[in-house]
Amino acid sequence: MVHGSGTWVHNVVTFGPWWNGGRAMERAGQERVLRLGEEYDYVVADLSPTNVRVTNWRNMQPIVPIEYYRHLLFAHNRYVLVWDRIEFSLYRSQLRVHALAEEMSQEGNRLRFRGLDDVDLLVTLVAPADGVAREGLIGYQRYALLEQDCQRDYLWVCQPLGPGESAFEVLSAPNLVTIRGTDLHGVAFEDQIVYAKGDFGATVEIGGQAWRLDGRLGVLQTGVVQILDGEKLAPAE
Repeated sequence: MVHGSGTWVHNVVTFGPWWNGGRAMERAGQERVLRLGEEYDYVVADLSPTNVRVTNWRNMQPIVPIEYYRHLLFAHNRYVLVWDRIEFSLYRSQLRVHALAEEMSQEGNRLRFRGLDDVDLLVTLVAPADGVAREGLIGYQRYALLEQDCQRDYLWVCQPLGPGESAFEVLSAPNLVTIRGTDLHGVAFEDQIVYAKGDFGATVEIGGQAWRLDGRLGVLQTGVVQILDGEKLAPAE
């Protein structure tokens, strides 16, 4: 996903007063789950940092290890949902959302980056829904900066928006995101995405299928996630 050097130029969460962080010696993030499908692709990466670079890569200092995982749900021709799940951290966190854009604006919980190629990037902040982003610029990359205390997650939905296209409706409730609209082929859709974390690990559920952190699939049956093996699941009887 991203190596430890220069993490402030990536769409990634950083921690503490330092912008650089990583695992051991420039070790890349580790994939925990990779599931590819006809409608949805799902990836989970372990981006937990164990050190920071104070001035350069030669000056590494250990920190209290942080447990940070990124979940990516790619709905083909629709959107990308990003869940930055922070299980443990003693440090304040920052999220930078980058885009090649001429300008950025915020209305409520939505950020809009005016694209250089007439395709805008619309980002809906589900958590924190009341976050106020600060605008910055690194080279040609314009970014929105959000900050939170310690173990609070970030959940955001990205939609590319071309000329004449309409923004999707994004509704949120505790542990539930509903996204509805019309995709690039003119097909109306409504996705309900359940995300949760607890002693059993993290689960993302959509369309009656659930993905566990270990990559196994399950179906929601009488309120309990039943773990099954296989690429395709039949509805629970």
